[in-house]
Amino acid sequence: MNQVSLFPHFKPLEIGDRETVHTILWQYQPETSELTFSNLYMWRKKYHYRWAVFENWLLLIATDENGKNYALEPIGPPSRKKAVLQLLNWLSKQPSGKPEINRADKCIVNELQSEGNFLTEPIREHFDYLYHTIDLVNLSGREFHAKRNHLNRFLRNYRFDYQPITDSHIPQCIEFSARWYRIYHCKEDPSLREEFVAINEALTQFSRLHLSGAAIYINGRMEAFTLGELLNDNTAVIHVEKADSEFNGIYAAINQMFCAGSFKNTTFINREQDLGNEGLRKAKLSYHPAGIVEKFKIKML
Repeated sequence: MNQVSLFPHFKPLEIGDRETVHTILWQYQPETSELTFSNLYMWRKKYHYRWAVFENWLLLIATDENGKNYALEPIGPPSRKKAVLQLLNWLSKQPSGKPEINRADKCIVNELQSEGNFLTEPIREHFDYLYHTIDLVNLSGREFHAKRNHLNRFLRNYRFDYQPITDSHIPQCIEFSARWYRIYHCKEDPSLREEFVAINEALTQFSRLHLSGAAIYINGRMEAFTLGELLNDNTAVIHVEKADSEFNGIYAAINQMFCAGSFKNTTFINREQDLGNEGLRKAKLSYHPAGIVEKFKIKML
């Protein structure tokens, strides 16, 4: 276990921080997809996550595309007003500081609601999509008719092998990820290049991150894989889902099989945000979410 860093001395997030940071996050029982150690770790090169502890709270800061430092919400017991004020005041005094909290959950917004000196703004592109696990497993009812058709078409048309991911699968996952990004011309899309890096970070530390995963093989070659984990006691979060869409219905298949095989005892599945991408938003809505996990920006007035 790495040494704990005390505010205002922030340290870069490292794999050795997993035990400390994961413990604090799990005690909080988060609902937003960002708040797992795995998510923070795999995206650390894009957001340059750093962390410190202030009294009873975990503080996390990140860097935006303009080089400005902002914060995620303090994690720990209520009321977090003291931690929020400390963090925003500190950021306001930094040359590259942007005194705001991004992707904050509804819980901390409610904690600050009675205070008159905070401005909160919902950020739609960061809202997570939440589904009933039983819906994603059973695909029952008229609303899932199209999804059942996609899944059944895949089951009829392909001879496949579904396998839970272990360490032995990781080299093939990395190879498939590289192949997927070549096929879909990701060199032309900066956000997809960043996603490629993040996925490889998760794969490289698969065991130490305690992730779950699954893959589909067709004709002996991996053609889809997915990664996820528990977000809280009754919710799983899917961090990665990649497949070769030349195989009709393969996305429906990997989604249904992974939920049934790894997370059937959960109540909900969080499938993360759409980042304002209309195609992705349409795809996520097509699975009829049970709810939306709102996220907010918090600033001082």
